[in-house]
Amino acid sequence: MIDTEQAIGTLKLKNKFIMAPVKTGYGTLNGDVTERHIRYYRRRAEGGVAMIICEPFFIHPSGKELPTQIGIHDDRLIPGLLSLTDAVHEKGAKICAHINHAGRAANPKLAGKMLMAPSAVPCPVHGVAPKAMTLEDIEQTIRQFADAARRAVQAGFDALEIQFGLGYLAHQFFSTHTNKRQDEWAEPLRFSETLIKTVRNRIGQDFPITARISGMEFSQNGTSTEDARTLAIMLEENGVNALHVVNGSACDSPPVYYQFFALPEQQNIKAAQAIKQTVSIPVIATGRNGNPAEIRQLAESRSADFIGIGRPLVADPDLPNKMLSGKDGAVIRCGYCLQGCLLNVKALNGLKCVVNPEVGEINEWRLSPAENPQKVTVIGGGPAGIKAALTAEARGHTVDLFEKEDHLGGQFALSFLAPAKQGMKILHDDLLHHLEQSSVAVHLNSEITIEKIQQKNPDSVILACGAQPKIFPFEGLESSSYWNGFNIYSFKNWKNVKKAVVIGGGLIGVEAAEFIAGQKIETIVI
Repeated sequence: MIDTEQAIGTLKLKNKFIMAPVKTGYGTLNGDVTERHIRYYRRRAEGGVAMIICEPFFIHPSGKELPTQIGIHDDRLIPGLLSLTDAVHEKGAKICAHINHAGRAANPKLAGKMLMAPSAVPCPVHGVAPKAMTLEDIEQTIRQFADAARRAVQAGFDALEIQFGLGYLAHQFFSTHTNKRQDEWAEPLRFSETLIKTVRNRIGQDFPITARISGMEFSQNGTSTEDARTLAIMLEENGVNALHVVNGSACDSPPVYYQFFALPEQQNIKAAQAIKQTVSIPVIATGRNGNPAEIRQLAESRSADFIGIGRPLVADPDLPNKMLSGKDGAVIRCGYCLQGCLLNVKALNGLKCVVNPEVGEINEWRLSPAENPQKVTVIGGGPAGIKAALTAEARGHTVDLFEKEDHLGGQFALSFLAPAKQGMKILHDDLLHHLEQSSVAVHLNSEITIEKIQQKNPDSVILACGAQPKIFPFEGLESSSYWNGFNIYSFKNWKNVKKAVVIGGGLIGVEAAEFIAGQKIETIVI
C-alpha cells in the first residue's frame, strides 16, 4: 500500500513517496538558497510526498557541478537552508539534505585547478584530467563531508543523504576503473567506510542517514551488482539507515544516470530488488517511477520499501496526493525526455518542464481563481494552446479552443514518430486526456476567422498557432520538390524514393535523417 507509514531509522514517514534529488539550477553563484528554491520545494511538499531529498549540495567548490548549485560548505549558508526546511515542514513533509563532492565529474570551469579525484582519470563528458588527491586532500575532503553534515543538522533537516554512487567522488574511490592508487586508499571500500564513520561520529548515532548507490554502472570496467551488494553491506554495518538505489555514472553512462526514455525500463527496479535481498534496512527505488499503475505494482511487490520519484514530481507535484486519493487518471506523467529539465539546467536557465510550464515560477505556488471570469478563445490545439485552455479553465474562465485540423496535439503529435522517441507519446496522450476531462469547448476542423471570433465575442483571445519549419529558399527549389522536418512523418510513398538529402544537421535534421534511413533509403546530411 502506498499510504503505509514507514520509517528510516528514527524518522517516521507518512507514506511511501520520497522525492529523489533533481538539480534545479535556481541558486546563486555563491551557493545560496533563493526564493525560487523555496517556492519549488514547498510546492512539492504540498503535493503529498512524505519526504523531499533535495538536489545535491556541494561540500566544497572543488566538487561543484553547476554555477548555480546550492552549497553547504560554509556556515553563512545555514540561515538560507533553514528557510528551506521551514517551508517544507510547513506543508507537512520531511526534508533530507543530499551532500556530494563530484570529484572528476565536477565542472572544470568552476573547479579550476582544484578539480581532483582518486586518480588522474579524465571524465569523458568534459575530457579534463583531475589532479590525483594527496593524503591531505583525502582527509580534508572527508572532514568537509562531516562539516556539511553538521550544518544540515543545524539547518533543521530531518535526514541526511550521502552520495556513494553515480560516478561521483566516493564511487570513484570504490571503482577500480577510476581508482588506480598504490597506497592504502587503493582499497575500494576504504574511502566510503571512513567517510560514513566520520560523519556518524560528527552528527551522532541517531540522526537518520541514507546512502545513494549505483546498483550497476552500465559502463566498461564499471561497478557491477555484486560490487553494489558489497558496498551496501558495509554501509549497513556502519550505521546507514536506508539505501537509495539508482544506476549509472555521470561520466561513463549519462543516459542511464538520467534515465532517458529510450533506454529499457525497470533497470533501476531490478537493481533495487538485488539490494533489497542483501540488506535488512529500507531500500528506496528510484528511476522512471512516473506511471501510477507501475508505482502501485512496485509498492505491492515489496521490491522496495520506498518509491523514489524525481522528474515525475517536476511534471506533476500533486502525483502523491492524486494517487493517495485514488485519482490515478488525473496524474500528468513525465515522459523522461530531459528537454525541459536537464537541457535547461545545463543551459543555466534553471529547471523547467515541457508539460508543466509553471515549474519554478511564481504562480506555481498557487493558481489563483480569476476575480472576474471571462470568455476566452484559444486559437491552436497544440500543446501551448491546450495548456493555455486548461489553465484558463482552472482559473474559472469559460474557454473555447479552435483547431483547424481534424485532430489535436499539433506538432507535438510528431514528437513520438522519430526513432527511439516513443516515450514522448506519454506526454501527448496525457495532455489530450486532461483536455477531454475538462469543460473546455473544443472545435476541430475550424480554421479561425475574424468573423468567427466576433461571433464568439470573447473577452480575451490567445494565439497559439505553433511554429513553421524554417526554409532556406534557393534557385531551383520548388515547394513541391522538398519535404520539411515535419511532413516527412506523414509521407507514405517511400518505395519511389532512392536517395534523400537532409539540409541541416541539428536535432530535427538528424532525427529526420534517422527516420528516412530507417525506410532503407540512402540518406545524406549536409
